Amino acid sequence: MLKIKDSVDLETLEHCYISDDEFDQLWSCKEVLFDKDTRVIYTNQFFNDLGDERLDNLYDLIKMDLVEKVSD
Repeated sequence: MLKIKDSVDLETLEHCYISDDEFDQLWSCKEVLFDKDTRVIYTNQFFNDLGDERLDNLYDLIKMDLVEKVSD
């Protein structure tokens, strides 16, 4: 599975949405959704109308070295 690296300071990234609501578990970076606590990227978001755009955004995040592969 893929996740946003723990070392990434999300507050400094230009295209990240971090909610102030403590109950909001979905955050996004360049419209790629991930879990607030684990930073694991949700895989089901790529199978809808926005899938191609989000895959492109995920690729950009990988190129920026913000994503890592972790075991299940």
